[in-house]
Amino acid sequence: MWRHRLPAGLPEDLPEITKHSYPDVPASYAEVAAKIGKTPVWIFHGGSDNDVPVEYSRKMFAALKADGADVRYTEYPGVDHNSWDKALRRARAHDLAAFQISLAQPEE
Repeated sequence: MWRHRLPAGLPEDLPEITKHSYPDVPASYAEVAAKIGKTPVWIFHGGSDNDVPVEYSRKMFAALKADGADVRYTEYPGVDHNSWDKALRRARAHDLAAFQISLAQPEE
C-alpha cells in the first residue's frame, strides 16, 4: 500500500519504515480499516497524484465502507499530490466544521 514510494534518498530496506507499511493487497486495506474502526475519516486525493497512486485512496475508501466506517472520499481531478490545498480552499465551511465537531463528540 505505502511501501514502494519512499522519499528520494531513502533506501528501500529501512526496517523502521517498512515495518509500518503494508503490501498493496485487499487484506492489507481491510486490516487498516479494522484498526481505524469507527473513527470518522475524510480522505482527500488528487486525481493526478504522481507521488501516491490515487488507487490507494480508492481502495482504502472501499475497505472502510465495507467495514462500516464513517468515511468520506473527495478526489480532485487534475490535482497532484498536494490535494490538501484544494480541500481546505474548497471545502464548505459548515461541512468541515460539522466534521470536526463530530470528531470531538464522546462516544456513547
